[in-house]
Amino acid sequence: MSEAFDPADPAAWLSRGRSPEHAAAIAAAWRTFPDLPSDAPLSDRMARGRERIAAMRSVNDAIAAEAAAQREATNFAFTEDQIRRGLGSDRDIAIMRGREDHALSWDLANRYADGWYAAHVGWPHHYSDAIPCSASLEERHAAYDQGFSDGGGDRTDLFDAARRTLVAGMRRDNLPKDPQIILAGRPVPSSYPKPSDHHRPARWSRRLMIVGADHIDSDPAWDFLSLTLARPGAEAATIIVLTPGGFVGAEALDEPNAATPSMDHVAAANQLTALLQNREYDDVLVALQGADLDLIDTIGHILPLARTMERTRNSRLQQRTHLRTWLDRGFNGTDAAAQGHIRWGKAITSLYGSLGEFTARHVGPAPGRGHLVRVETRSGLACGFATTDGTPLDPEFVVSSKAKLRGTIATTLRTFGPEAGTGHVRVLLPDDRFGFLDRLDLTRRPLRRDRPIRARMEHHRQRRHRPDRLAPRRVAAARHTDQQRHEQVLDVASRHRASTHGPVGRAASALSHENRRSRFMADITDLPVMSRADAVSLSFAGFNDVPHKAIDVPDGAFTITAKTSENRRVTFCFMGKSYDGPARFVDIQFHDRGTTIPNANDGVSPTFNAFAVTGRGRHVTDSRPLDEAHKPSILVLLMDEAGDEPAHPAPSQLPMNDRDISSLLRRAATVIAAPDSEIRSGRESLIGLLQAEAAKRDPRGRES
Repeated sequence: MSEAFDPADPAAWLSRGRSPEHAAAIAAAWRTFPDLPSDAPLSDRMARGRERIAAMRSVNDAIAAEAAAQREATNFAFTEDQIRRGLGSDRDIAIMRGREDHALSWDLANRYADGWYAAHVGWPHHYSDAIPCSASLEERHAAYDQGFSDGGGDRTDLFDAARRTLVAGMRRDNLPKDPQIILAGRPVPSSYPKPSDHHRPARWSRRLMIVGADHIDSDPAWDFLSLTLARPGAEAATIIVLTPGGFVGAEALDEPNAATPSMDHVAAANQLTALLQNREYDDVLVALQGADLDLIDTIGHILPLARTMERTRNSRLQQRTHLRTWLDRGFNGTDAAAQGHIRWGKAITSLYGSLGEFTARHVGPAPGRGHLVRVETRSGLACGFATTDGTPLDPEFVVSSKAKLRGTIATTLRTFGPEAGTGHVRVLLPDDRFGFLDRLDLTRRPLRRDRPIRARMEHHRQRRHRPDRLAPRRVAAARHTDQQRHEQVLDVASRHRASTHGPVGRAASALSHENRRSRFMADITDLPVMSRADAVSLSFAGFNDVPHKAIDVPDGAFTITAKTSENRRVTFCFMGKSYDGPARFVDIQFHDRGTTIPNANDGVSPTFNAFAVTGRGRHVTDSRPLDEAHKPSILVLLMDEAGDEPAHPAPSQLPMNDRDISSLLRRAATVIAAPDSEIRSGRESLIGLLQAEAAKRDPRGRES
């Protein structure tokens, strides 16, 4: 337990950073006015507290004054050091001139520098009253005026601003310095980025790690060397440790000369050169900080140029996270590892990660023990995939604890994901004697949009000029046969999963059978453009006889974004009543009108012009006459069924249209203008009409 705090003891305040004088004064105030017992009247206890505060006011003022003086001394010392090192600006020099020539405090010296710099660069005289300052307004203005005068400004001269602007434009030292382009042969290690999972995996035999001896601890959780060697195949990597005696290999840490202090740059460069031995590397990690990083920067020209060069940084916890990210990209060459950034998310309580077309999702507890994870594609479970050696990949697996979910999901996604350098995953086929692999045409899958335009054009040209398009009947028969064989492949994978995983595998097999038809649906990036008649024949809707793009919108939140040849962009966001339910409404936004309004998310939304056709096609509701505050920023199209719409009110309960309300207002104006005319007999009916219309428009309103 911690020791009891005694405010009457000066040692208690000394241990909390107070000076001996302040600690003695505070302790004396507590001894003179100690706390009253808890059973004393509240008014007496509050009075005792006020007495103690009054006795300590002088001490608190002295502490505040000392802190302010220390702050000013620190600021002036930093500015002076910047000027001495050649990093100070003209304004920094003006701050120091204000202190030396006019004995100004830090805040007033800054106001002096504001005035001096404004006159120096040709700006008009302007007080900076909005800047926080402890001095009074008169003192701030006086300091600014003094600096403005010392900088060459003259407020009595009518042409002072024009003269100073002309002089400032002609002054060469007032212009920014020309940028100096330094042609560096290679980047220094301190400029390396932090590790990420975007880069391509590399073999352990072509990886280099340089780690400091301070990262090798007795605690296995923080020992970078132990964390690295715990990975399969990591012993093939080149690991160099920077010790007090210089650079040594990880296998030579126990030698006596490794602990001998020797930090000569020349010797360190020779040691590093001997350890590297002109080897080639694809991936380099530097796990050095502080003085060790400065040393490696000095001899950084010895490090080899690699495809990926990174370093750890920031806190110790972040450095360990960076190391684990770097270790995840290593493989021994016998297995396949996909490259790319894994996008992580969390829907309610389920963790999921996505890589390419695959999504691994935690679906909940597994039968028995553990947590069930499924690998899915757009069409359902990722069935029928295998590794490079032909081993089937199970889309369902069990993780023993939630602490291992993230790492296991990442490893599985890189096993399922596209192989590095091939662009696709191998499909498991039980027998290829019919040439099904050739007709499956994996190389003609839709290209990613990040591929070069020439590759995409060549890809689509090959698709248009395929020879099998010349024989429609023969092609249709071949496709039917291929579909049957593909279903046989899925049956083999389903039986394998059912035999190895029991009820869970059989349930997944049933799900794969339900999703089988959707596997042959065209990808959304490869849907054909068709006529209106073809779209209607496929149960889509058609409007105007123009080319149609038919799209099956999947369940869950989904956005279709379009762009015209003039770079005008519009989005259609389909949303459902639940997160992964069917779409029930569409948010439509136009993004390139150029005008925005604030929205509820503390951001801005683009506005646009729109009109709707109502009144059986005879009436147009137009937003163009509206001002910007009332123009629409989002159009929401509700895709309700007939039974979901609210009941329509009876015609007698509807408010009047514009023509009827204008006629009623004319009658009311006539009665008001001539109350004694013959129209007076209809006043009662007019009052009834007005009250009824008011009740329809404001049912909860009250008579004034």
